[in-house]
Amino acid sequence: MNFTWTPDQVRLRAEYAEFGQEYLSQTVDARWSRQQFATAAWDAVGKRGFWDLIIPEAYGGKGERWWDFVAAAEGMASTATDGGFLLAIIGQAGAIHALAQAGSAKQKAHWFPLLRQGAFSATAIAERHSGTDLAATQTLASGPSGAWRLNGSKWHISQAPVAKLLLVTGKITGLNGSGLSLLLLDGEAPGVRRSAALNRFGNRTLPIGQLTFADTPISEFQILGTPGRLSALRYAANLQRALYGLLGALLPTPALQMAEAFLAKRSSNSPLTSHQYLQGRITDAILAREQALWSGRAALAAIFHRSPDRHLLSSIAKISGVRSATETIQQAIALMGSEGVLAPLIHRLRTDISEWVAVGGTEEAHRINIYHQHLRSEEKA
Repeated sequence: MNFTWTPDQVRLRAEYAEFGQEYLSQTVDARWSRQQFATAAWDAVGKRGFWDLIIPEAYGGKGERWWDFVAAAEGMASTATDGGFLLAIIGQAGAIHALAQAGSAKQKAHWFPLLRQGAFSATAIAERHSGTDLAATQTLASGPSGAWRLNGSKWHISQAPVAKLLLVTGKITGLNGSGLSLLLLDGEAPGVRRSAALNRFGNRTLPIGQLTFADTPISEFQILGTPGRLSALRYAANLQRALYGLLGALLPTPALQMAEAFLAKRSSNSPLTSHQYLQGRITDAILAREQALWSGRAALAAIFHRSPDRHLLSSIAKISGVRSATETIQQAIALMGSEGVLAPLIHRLRTDISEWVAVGGTEEAHRINIYHQHLRSEEKA
């Protein structure tokens, strides 16, 4: 696990912090009100080689330099103030990781060049009747082996209205067990239907919608990893959970900075920042953030090294990061009083963060995972 950034990683973190400020935070208010994705920023981040950091050299990348990517992503998250854009980054990283770990040479050769060029991906698990409960999945691939037809729907999927690559959970008939598999689909394939972007409460810069499959052709080329197993999905899900926590903890950083700047200008016989009860609020936010950052980094280290505790740590990171973000934004409001309630930045971040609570699974779902992983570790002890 990395406890100190290398000089190159420090440079990347600073470079992408500047990127977040220039390409995202300066335009996010207008885009958020119009429910508009930062397409120019997405194109620019790809041209800078952001995705090349995690794509294998054989497919045009720089060799899966994941810690370099994490440093860059942390820098962007600390300044962007655009929750929707960060969710898109996390989703794309999960898809790339799953493809790199579980994809065949043919699948990688087909999809990695498109992802390098900025083609959007979407991970489609949730269904409207059951959420992310995989056992209740009703999306079904049936018919002759190797020439299946997929029917079903997925609900509330990030990037669904625009994604080129769809990672879809579905049950394949005729396989042992549940038949649950992860499918790689082209968003423009026959039978794939997308809804328009849903009108959102928060993270309004991210297009989220519904996917419907009507006799969509499925061949063996469309199965990622082993048919009837979901190890490929776990590669994506664990990474995304850890990044939700890590980047989520950094998302409200500008709100805390705003609160500190506000206090520095106010006084009550002495500067307000000299009062210990106000210092206590600031340090509570800092403590929560730093604990969440190291929890996220520990989870990522476990994922990159395939440690047995990676499933446990990724859920812990998700909970810790969202809790930290929630506390930071609440502390900023408390520190600024009516000025905080009226500040557009704080209102928007609070609204975005309130949805991060459910993105990638609710706290209750992650607690179930943590408890089950805990039981497994005790059985092996």
